[in-house]
Amino acid sequence: MVKKRNLKTSLVMSLFLLAIVSTAGAEIIYVDADASTGGDGQTWGTAYKYLQDALNKPPSGGDDIWVAEGTYKPDVDASTSISVEDLITTGLIAPHGIALDVAVAAGKMYWTDYGTDKIQRANLDGSSIEDLVTGLTLPYGIALDVAGDKMYWSDGGTYKIQRANMSDGSSVEDLVTTGTGPHGVALDVAAGKMYWTDFVACKIQRANLDGSSIEDLVTGLTLPFGIALDVATGKMYLSCIEKIQRANMSDGSSVEDLVTTGLIEPHGIALDVAGGKMYWTDAGTGKIQRANMSDGSSVEDLITGLDSLWDISLDVAAGKMYWIDSGTDKIQRANMERGSGDREATFQLINGVAIYGGFPTGGGSWEQRDPSAYETILSGDIGTPGDKLG
Repeated sequence: MVKKRNLKTSLVMSLFLLAIVSTAGAEIIYVDADASTGGDGQTWGTAYKYLQDALNKPPSGGDDIWVAEGTYKPDVDASTSISVEDLITTGLIAPHGIALDVAVAAGKMYWTDYGTDKIQRANLDGSSIEDLVTGLTLPYGIALDVAGDKMYWSDGGTYKIQRANMSDGSSVEDLVTTGTGPHGVALDVAAGKMYWTDFVACKIQRANLDGSSIEDLVTGLTLPFGIALDVATGKMYLSCIEKIQRANMSDGSSVEDLVTTGLIEPHGIALDVAGGKMYWTDAGTGKIQRANMSDGSSVEDLITGLDSLWDISLDVAAGKMYWIDSGTDKIQRANMERGSGDREATFQLINGVAIYGGFPTGGGSWEQRDPSAYETILSGDIGTPGDKLG
């Protein structure tokens, strides 16, 4: 047995060989952290996503478990669900957009509500709700310039992009007044640009942060709602009806379809750039899903059974995602990763079963195995990422 200490540390194991028994004709069971959920472990193409699933099978003596590079934790398998926390359940009529300020000590969330025609703010636990801007008409998407103390939003009733001070909602300004259906808003503050979707005109537009120099970047889309920017690579990610797409921020060129199956009405989209994952809500399926930013592969259902989902925002450092459910008029949050949080969880190795790590993502042959190049990690970092106490 390999047992994790209670002290929350990461156990890095190249897994050259954890058990030395292999018999002729033994079954190989495949595990790949980048695989989609629901695999049976019989091939790399249908690999288990979680090592615990391979150990739970259970394999018989003489079997081999081949594990692709990645991080594997003992508190999670395919049956592990993500717990949902209700943050705000009263006073909302039709909440829509959400954005987070995690730079302040306590953290704040900002949201629009097109039923109350307000922009409001609260602590990340839902306490201390404040009205910042009232008297709007169908406010939709929202984005924050924390350093500049400005919040930007779209108003679907007046067809405007507006902004005001984050601190108190004062100094409301009309920035763009010529839209037809502005919706999602995203900022590239360093470049002095704002981007937005227009679901009536079916296009993506851009302007300076003061609303000048409006440009059409992408046209001919199908009901684009959400937008998120990866400024480092110069890519914008879009949620449109039945699709997640990507294009160049510079000029809207190189439009790519990343996810085209299993979607009905994706709305909000958010990026974990460091983790290489994009997250989105789907009002048609009632799901929150994620996939690889690189190519849309490894689509996962994170949470199911929700209602009319709109925007989503991530606190990557804390490992939390926040979203709007307009069907239940709630703001909710959950962990970005599956896991029971049980710090006593262990990997129970099986006598006579060999486990080999060091295979590339997506799998490979025995000859392609290279533990130093394709590091396989058994991690005890359970609970809040990087937090030794919980």
